[in-house]
Amino acid sequence: MLVSLVAVVFIGWFWHVLRRPGTYPRSWWVPAVVVAALASAGVLLPVVQLSPLVQQSQQILGLTGGIELPDFGTALAVITFAVTLGFANSAVAATSPSLIAERRGAALASFGLFVPIGLCLWLAISQSAGGGAVSYYFYKYLIAVLLFAWPVAVAAVASILPPPSSGSAPGNDKRLTAALCVLALAATQFFGFSATGLADAGLPPTARAVAEMEKQTARLKATPDYVARLLASARQPQPEETIYIVAQGTMDRVLAARWHWTLRGNSTSKTTAMSPAIGAIYKDYSRAPEIIAQLLMDDPAVSVIVDPELYEPVREHLIGKGLEGRLIRLAGFQPASRSVGTGSQERYRHQPVERQQP
Repeated sequence: MLVSLVAVVFIGWFWHVLRRPGTYPRSWWVPAVVVAALASAGVLLPVVQLSPLVQQSQQILGLTGGIELPDFGTALAVITFAVTLGFANSAVAATSPSLIAERRGAALASFGLFVPIGLCLWLAISQSAGGGAVSYYFYKYLIAVLLFAWPVAVAAVASILPPPSSGSAPGNDKRLTAALCVLALAATQFFGFSATGLADAGLPPTARAVAEMEKQTARLKATPDYVARLLASARQPQPEETIYIVAQGTMDRVLAARWHWTLRGNSTSKTTAMSPAIGAIYKDYSRAPEIIAQLLMDDPAVSVIVDPELYEPVREHLIGKGLEGRLIRLAGFQPASRSVGTGSQERYRHQPVERQQP
């Protein structure tokens, strides 16, 4: 990784030399070649020595570690900005030789970012292919590239601030236009990374609006199944004075009834007075048919809507009393499995069910 940053300077220097090889005398080329050969040997020697450990290094690069994750949107915008300034410095002409050299150096520094950017992409691809997501060393190197891009961007801005001369360098306008288009797209991520669906790959969104939206989505997915039943009980057509009785193992019976009344706008002192009778079901669920029958007999205007698990046993009990016409089955849900306890007590175990059309 460190070699990639050294390569930026090395490539930038040789690019300037190779563009004008005839301007350098033989007395310059001989020591330059010697220095380049020694430098190459110094770089290649440890690479050759460490080549047997390449496979192990791949495993090391995939390890996890503790680090504060950088904002990927900000990093993307800043790095793209620095590279775009390189195209701008190479496209805008200058009159003085010193300014020309300054802008050429700034452009080379900006273009040199392609080397660490390429290595950063390689890290992301190799880690994603091996572990399914980017991890510790990708984040560390991304922070290093971001820290390197900030001073490059400042230097590139400083070199382009002097007023340009009339005209521009030939053949560079299209490259600058393309770079500006990419920068415009990257700038949309400056206040937070907004792409979704990449959290499992190690790139969660950081834009506040998108992050809050994903939190809300997660909360909705974690909503208990009985909430859907409660909402359905309030939407289902029913008489004005209806009580909702939930199956055993879901939510509190009294709370379910009160929420049902509140959602339908029917919460009154009369409905509140029914709470003790509804609460009695919790003490002994085997008495649910008997208690529901008593509620119906006490007030001829009352109807009862029950979960599918309760419907059949309650209906069988009400048929003998002629009250089955005021019993309503909660539509849109299938009954969960039913397990019979010891003695005459029957327990109805709630399980997740899929919502169906009524």
